[in-house]
Amino acid sequence: KPHVVNNSGCNEWYTPTHVLDVVRAALGTIDLDPASSTQANNAVGAARYFDAEADGLGQEWTGKVFLNPPYSGDLVGKFCAKLVAECNRPGGVTEACVLVNNTTETVAGQLLLNNATAVCFPSSRIRYVSPETGAPAKTPLQGQMLVYFGFSGEAFKAEAAVLGAVLWGPMR
Repeated sequence: KPHVVNNSGCNEWYTPTHVLDVVRAALGTIDLDPASSTQANNAVGAARYFDAEADGLGQEWTGKVFLNPPYSGDLVGKFCAKLVAECNRPGGVTEACVLVNNTTETVAGQLLLNNATAVCFPSSRIRYVSPETGAPAKTPLQGQMLVYFGFSGEAFKAEAAVLGAVLWGPMR
């Protein structure tokens, strides 16, 4: 069986501080985290966030967005599609960073990569923070990518290079 059958099935995995530091440095500020919680936003520090009850998929997204979507197969795709749509909506998202598994062969992965300004492939797997313990989880089953959308690709590349290789996307 493939190693992904060992997936915990948990959607709540919080972004570690060293990744958030890169995102904040690249974006300057985080206006919105559309797939969050009160506990997660304590670290993210977004001016606004939507939790599961507020349903970020049903809201308009604006400004500078950080997205670490729920990792279930159906939700990650919906959140990635919503991000791309909001980046293309007048008055919508002006800049964004999305942290997802580097499943480049999936519909969501292809959608992100085909619309990105730049993408960072970290040199090691990101150990997300467990909401129960506040400690880094065990080594993840796969690697991740931090995908940037916006007009400050050079700033993103300079900041994200501490994580790993940064490649330009088609929207550079």
